[in-house]
Amino acid sequence: MSLRMHRRSFSPLLFIMLLSLCCEAHALTVYSPLVEKGVMKAEYQLDYSRDGNPAVNNGIRHQFELGYGITDRWRSALSAVYVDKPTGGVTYDRLKWENIYQLFEQGEHWLDAGLYSEYQAPAAKRNAPDVLELQLLLQKSLPSDGAIPPMRHTLNLVFKRELGSLATRGTGFGLAWQSQWHVSDVFSPGFEYYGEPGLINNFNVPQQQSHQLGPVISGEINHRFEYQLGWLYGLTRTSVNGLFKLVIEYKF
Repeated sequence: MSLRMHRRSFSPLLFIMLLSLCCEAHALTVYSPLVEKGVMKAEYQLDYSRDGNPAVNNGIRHQFELGYGITDRWRSALSAVYVDKPTGGVTYDRLKWENIYQLFEQGEHWLDAGLYSEYQAPAAKRNAPDVLELQLLLQKSLPSDGAIPPMRHTLNLVFKRELGSLATRGTGFGLAWQSQWHVSDVFSPGFEYYGEPGLINNFNVPQQQSHQLGPVISGEINHRFEYQLGWLYGLTRTSVNGLFKLVIEYKF
């Protein structure tokens, strides 16, 4: 993940199962389609949940990632995910292999675009299916307009499917949005939104959908360290009430 500013019929039970899978295994991240060739990044992500449900409240998810820009269009990364549930200690959850492919040069078209793929292999004791996730990444950067600093808007369209004998049927659909204002290299405020309506051919009723929205700040220090802090509010009954997210990244 890069935080740099570039100028240029679905049952409630099944829904809850998919929501649990998302919250434990998938980082709340908006991915940029832009790739930096030859740059290796080590990243730590933390999600901390606050909710009225004791099974979710105070839950923590840790993700450790190492990624590399193999070409000027292709970046690949491996991630290990650990969960710290309120009812138990820290346990290894799954391994993830992520790839981003930048479709064309930055600024070549009105929108920058890329493709994202992710394969999740859960720990054997999780007794859970593998997961394949595909995303379309779209991004638009806008120059400063007088008193308004440069802006960047990013949209991810997410398609997720479980694999193997334990898989549930259907392809899940989600979306993620981020808007940022580049006040300075070390301080870019903005907001993020994450939504999971349900299966692509059979959305849930609104109150059984997951929707989260909240403020985030990010920045880059000495062209090496990047950070992001945010708080996401749950907008529906099924969403986690509040989630704190922290991302720390170091470039080699």
